[in-house]
Amino acid sequence: MIYFSSMNYPVSPRILREDSKNSTYTETKPSNLFKNIVSCFWCLSAKKQLDKSFEYLIIPDACVDLVFDISSKPSFDGALVMTAGLKVQKIDLGKNFNYVGIRFYPGVWKYNLKNIIDSALFLDVLGKKECAEIRNKSDEYLTILENFTQYLLDFNYVSENKLVITLINNIEKINFVKDMGKIVSLSERQLRRKTMNETGYRPHDLMKILRFHNSLSHNDISQYSDQAHYIRSFKKITNETPVSFIDLYTE
Repeated sequence: MIYFSSMNYPVSPRILREDSKNSTYTETKPSNLFKNIVSCFWCLSAKKQLDKSFEYLIIPDACVDLVFDISSKPSFDGALVMTAGLKVQKIDLGKNFNYVGIRFYPGVWKYNLKNIIDSALFLDVLGKKECAEIRNKSDEYLTILENFTQYLLDFNYVSENKLVITLINNIEKINFVKDMGKIVSLSERQLRRKTMNETGYRPHDLMKILRFHNSLSHNDISQYSDQAHYIRSFKKITNETPVSFIDLYTE
C-alpha cells in the first residue's frame, strides 16, 4: 500500500487578515484509517456577530469538500458537496456562521463527480442526521465526521485513489504532462481519460493545481521556467501577485 508523503497538500483556504481576529478556522488531520482518503476535518466559525459580511477564499486544490452548516439558523440541511475550479472563489458567508467539513483528497469522491467541479451540490439524502448530532453535541463533531467518513467508505461514495497519491508524492518531478504519464506508467491518452474520470480535471489543469500548491507550501518556484512565469501563473489562479496575496490573506 502507498501513502501520501509529508508534502503539505493542499494548503489551507485563506481568510483576509483584517477578518482573522473575528473568526476561527481549524484543521484536524484524520486518524491513520482515513489518511489516504481525508486531507483534514475542518471547522470555520464567527467568534461573534460581525459588523460586515465575512469573505472566505477557496483555493483551487481539486479536493472535494463535504460541508455542514451547524449554525442555529442553517442556510441548508444535510450535506453540501463542492469543489473549486481553476481560479480562487470568494464566498460571502454573512455576519454569523458556523460550518464544519470533510476535505477529501482529489479523486476520492465518486458520487456525481462531474456535476460538482467548480460548483456545489446539495445532498438531501446524506448528512441530515450528522448535522443534527453535531448541533446537539458540537464538542464531538470530529468523532461524528469520522463515523460519517466510514459510512461513505462502506457505501462506495469515496475510495482511495492511488493515481493521485502517486502524482502528489512525485509533484517535484512533474514539469510537463508527459512526466505525469511516465510516473504512473500511462500514455497521455490513458492519463487524460483516467484523470478526467477520477478527478474531473484534465491532466494539464491538475498539474497546474498541484504545482501551485507546491510553490505555496514550500516557497519553491523551480517548476516554473522563471519568476515571470511563476507570477503570471499565480495571478491567473488568484487574481493577485504573490506579494499582494500574502499581504492580504492569512496562511
